[in-house]
Amino acid sequence: MTNYRIKITSFILTMTIICGVFSSNAPASNVQADTTDTNRLVKAAGPEEKVYFGSSMDPEMVVGKDDRKIISDTKTFPYSAIAHIQMSYECGDAGYGTGFMISDNTMVTAGHCVICPYHRQGLKSITCLFGYDCNTGSYIAKASGCEDYYYDEDYTNYNNSNDHDLECDYAFVKFKNKIGSITGHFGIKAFTDSDFKNQDFNFAGYIGDSDPLKVCKGKLAPDYYTIYNGRKTTIKNKSVVNYSADVVAGNSGGPIYSKDNYIAAIITAEFTYYGFNVGRRITSETMNSLKKLGLISDSKSVKPVKGAKSMNVAAGKSYSVEMDNKSSMVFQIPNVERSEIKWSVKDKSVATVNSLGVVKAGKIGKTVVTGEYKGKKITINVNVLYKDVKNPNDFWYKPTYYMTAKEVVKGYDDQTLFKPANECTRAQMVTLLWRLEGCPKPSSSKCNFTDVDNDDYFYKAVIWADEKGITEGYADGTFGPQKVCKRKHAVTFLWRLAGKPEPKTTKNKFIDVNESEYFYKAVLWSSEKKIVAGYDDGTFKPEGNCLRRQMVTFLYKYDTNIKGSK
Repeated sequence: MTNYRIKITSFILTMTIICGVFSSNAPASNVQADTTDTNRLVKAAGPEEKVYFGSSMDPEMVVGKDDRKIISDTKTFPYSAIAHIQMSYECGDAGYGTGFMISDNTMVTAGHCVICPYHRQGLKSITCLFGYDCNTGSYIAKASGCEDYYYDEDYTNYNNSNDHDLECDYAFVKFKNKIGSITGHFGIKAFTDSDFKNQDFNFAGYIGDSDPLKVCKGKLAPDYYTIYNGRKTTIKNKSVVNYSADVVAGNSGGPIYSKDNYIAAIITAEFTYYGFNVGRRITSETMNSLKKLGLISDSKSVKPVKGAKSMNVAAGKSYSVEMDNKSSMVFQIPNVERSEIKWSVKDKSVATVNSLGVVKAGKIGKTVVTGEYKGKKITINVNVLYKDVKNPNDFWYKPTYYMTAKEVVKGYDDQTLFKPANECTRAQMVTLLWRLEGCPKPSSSKCNFTDVDNDDYFYKAVIWADEKGITEGYADGTFGPQKVCKRKHAVTFLWRLAGKPEPKTTKNKFIDVNESEYFYKAVLWSSEKKIVAGYDDGTFKPEGNCLRRQMVTFLYKYDTNIKGSK
C-alpha cells in the first residue's frame, strides 16, 4: 500500500494524506471561512452492512522523538469507540484508516477515508473494527459496510487548492445498527481558540492490521503555517488546526480529543518539512451539519457515553446477571452476525433490549431477556440493582429491594443510588409511611403546620399523618420536616400507624428507655414485634439518628411482621 505525497512547489511544501493511500498535487491558498456546508454534503449509500462481535507501516509523521504509547486494552472506553478501518474504492485502490463514534449510529473519519484522494471515487467496501487488538485479532464489534456516508462534494474536485482540500477532508458514516451502544461514543463540540490554550489533547489512531492502537498527547493551535523564501506565513483557516503531536500513516480519521473525551478535531494530514501536523477542526458549522442530518441530537454539544459491558453467551443456555440501574450490557455469540439472533424482554419497564443484544437497565427490578438463535433459546435473568446496595449479607439488602418493588422508596440520582448511610428526615419518614399505606388522600387539603407548604412533596403525607394521629409536631406549631428523624420518632410513628397497641410484655430490656418517656410503649411494642433489636450493649439509643438503611428495615419488618400477619 503506497503513500503518495503532495508536493506544492510554490511553497516548497510537503503534505501527506495519512491513511496509507494516495494524494494529489494542488497549489495552496489563503481561505478564511469555515466551509462546512450541509447543502454541499453528499449522501451516498454505503456497502451492505453486517455487524459481528469479536472475539505496519513505517512512521512518517513523527515530530522529533516518537511519543506515542501503545494501548494494551482497546476494549475499555474511550478506545472501544475508535475503529481500525479497512476500505476499498470503486477505482480499485484500497487503504487503512481510523474512525470514531460520536453517537449510537454515527462514525466520523477523514474525507479521504471514504473518497479516494487520488482518483476521487467513492467506497466499494468498508470494514470497521472497534476495540481492535492486533495481537489477538479480536475486537468488540465489526461493522462490515454501512447504511450511508456523507462527504463534502468539493472533495471530489481534482483542482482543489491544498487549503481547500484540508477544509473538505471530513466524512460522516451512518450505521443502521446502534454500534455506539456497544462501543460507547465520544462527546463532540466546537472548541474555541481560547479552549486550546493551557490544555493537552489526545491523538489516537491505528495503522495497519498488524499494528496496535497508539495515543499521544499534544497542544492544538488554530490555523496552520508555511514558509516561503525563508519567511513563516500563517494560513488563516477556521476549519484547520495544527499540532506537533505524532501521527503516522493509517491514523487518518482518528480522534483528537480532550481529557474528558470531547472531540476537537479529526487527524487528516501532515507537513513533515515544517515539523507539524494538521487536523480538520470541529466547528459550530460542523455541529450544525451533523444536527441537520440527524446524526447527533444537539448542535451545541453531545456528551460522551461509555459502551456496554459485554458477556458471551451460547444458544440453549441460561444465565443470571446483575446490572447497575441505567447501565448497559451486551450479550453476544462471538463471530455471529447480529441479525441472526432475535432478542426480546419480558418487562420493558425494567430493561430494554435492542437488535444487537444491548440491554439497557431502566429501573430497579427483575426481568428476563430472551434470545433465539437457530431454533435455540438464550435465557438471561436480569436483576437491576442500586450501585450502592449489592451485598446480600447487609441487613438492609432485602428490605431495600422489597420496599423499592412496592414503590415506597425510589432512590436518588434517577434511581441509581439508595444512599443507605444518609440520615432520614421527618419529612421522608412520614412520606414513606404514607406510600406504604397506598398514598391515601387526606380528608383535608389544609395543613396545620406552619413550616409545611402546599408545594412540598411531603404536603399530603404530613396532612394524612396528622389526621391519623401518627405525628403531632412541636409545641410551636411546626412539624420540623428537615429535622433528622430520631430512632424514637421512627418507632413511635410505626406504633401509632398500627393503632397504638398495648405491648404484651411490661419488661423493658433497654437500659436507656424510661417508662416516663412518650415513646416507651412504642419501643416495647416494636421490640416485641421484632421491628427493632437494639444494640449489643443493651441500649436502644432513642436519640440516635435514623439512617435510611435502618428506616427501610423498620418499614420492611412492619410490613411483613405486622401488616402481613393481619
